[in-house]
Amino acid sequence: MADEFGKQSYFERFFQGQKYGPTKDFKARAWQEDCMVAYADSLSLHQQQQTASGFQHRFTLYAGPGSGKTKMAGQICADQLNKHRCDMIVVVVPSRNVRRKFQAELRHWFGIHLVTFHRRKYLEGIPRGRDGYILTYAHLIQDPEFHAELISSKTLVIFDEVHHLADQQGWGIAAGRAFSGAGFVISMSGTPWRSNGETIPFIEYAKESGDLKIFKAEKPNGFSYGMERSIADRECRKPIFIYRTGENLQVELRYGTETGRTIVTFADKLNDRQSSDRLRGAVRFGSVPRRAMLCDALDECRRENRKVIIFLGGDSNTDTTPTEDAKELLPEELRKLGYSEEDWEIIVSDDAAAQDKLDHFGASKKWILISINMVSEGTDIPELSAAIFLSIVTTKQSVWQRIGRVIRKDGRTHAAKIFMFDDPVYREIAIEIIQGIKKIEAEDPRVKTADVNGGPAAGAEGPPARRRSESLGIADGGDTLIQFDKLIFSPKEWEAERELLRHANLPSSDYEVGFSLARERARTELAFEP
Repeated sequence: MADEFGKQSYFERFFQGQKYGPTKDFKARAWQEDCMVAYADSLSLHQQQQTASGFQHRFTLYAGPGSGKTKMAGQICADQLNKHRCDMIVVVVPSRNVRRKFQAELRHWFGIHLVTFHRRKYLEGIPRGRDGYILTYAHLIQDPEFHAELISSKTLVIFDEVHHLADQQGWGIAAGRAFSGAGFVISMSGTPWRSNGETIPFIEYAKESGDLKIFKAEKPNGFSYGMERSIADRECRKPIFIYRTGENLQVELRYGTETGRTIVTFADKLNDRQSSDRLRGAVRFGSVPRRAMLCDALDECRRENRKVIIFLGGDSNTDTTPTEDAKELLPEELRKLGYSEEDWEIIVSDDAAAQDKLDHFGASKKWILISINMVSEGTDIPELSAAIFLSIVTTKQSVWQRIGRVIRKDGRTHAAKIFMFDDPVYREIAIEIIQGIKKIEAEDPRVKTADVNGGPAAGAEGPPARRRSESLGIADGGDTLIQFDKLIFSPKEWEAERELLRHANLPSSDYEVGFSLARERARTELAFEP
């Protein structure tokens, strides 16, 4: 970035000698530097176009899960405070967990102190030495008029995970009432849409994709750094999607098919309703597919020394509630598999100690995290590098956010493993992510210069071309696992993979092509009875 600023570095241009700014051990990512420049340019354009009466400056940031949205917001807040463009920061977040994380990061990295807002009586004004306040969307809806009285044209409001708001719903209406008078608004999200297609306040839209309305997060009043880009840039782990499928996984449907069959497998082609019913049957407590998934996935995570999160949950059509499943049924299954309470931690949203458990999980010896409504967005546990989906929630927004929990880098694990049943919705989302990464790697010359480990290959004079695939292989038949995006680090490893592909009659290419391979691993014996 120094070339773009003349002789000034990024730090010198924005933070040197200022009250607020990054600590010495903070290192901005390349995309964050670009976003800071984009925001500064947007403000400059806004000032040029501003009428005599003035109007609100709005900026939309789409940054994929794990890419560093919170630290990006902190850099913008620090710059705004330093330049005295704003005198108060207000941050609105979806949950108490995210509130604590956001508050702590701004204080630690940038010296920005935000007061926690609970109710009106706790915040009649900003205490001296504090730079603003932070609250949840649930607290906002209780008294939006109070916040409207506090803000001014020099207030910067940040909506974190803004997809929680909808123009015609309670939280969205409250946000409009509370902050329409703020001078600056930044709307951030890791998923640039709402799954139900409803519009969001303070947001412009670029296009529609099926039932989804996509945010307009591009210059001059926005910036985009999506999940695929962050993975391609090696800012996040590369995901490996592992699907359990095949004729041996039998599931009983509640409603049956057109032919009257009630027993189906994951090799059968079903309509949307039947596919949803099949997934519900597969994740139900006591089902053979669920037990087989747990057996194989946990065994693989234990062998590879991974910490794994198990996503549970569904709706009233399941046999048990998610909380009952997490607290009673799943632990029973884990004990039968030979695991003990020393291996897992249960996180349930209505548990008063849930946040403390989350805070200690990363550094503890426990390696299985059982989650109910706690770890879906905004949770930063870099040690998590695998996920098991035992949930019937298949909205694109929820799946993306859950994938985001395990792709955050910790400097040790280069790829994340995501275990799913071969549901058509899951498969579509995985292929979309993989193809998005491939497209970026094919089109952007800057991406191709990075090695899979984040640096030049051993013995190389310069950075080698990034390996990418020319095909997407899918293995079918039997009780199999389908594995996408297998990372290959040497010709020797590739030779072993190519032998497996040859026997599975799958496409292969030169050993340099290692990005999006599929491997068949037959599972002919199940250790469980129906």
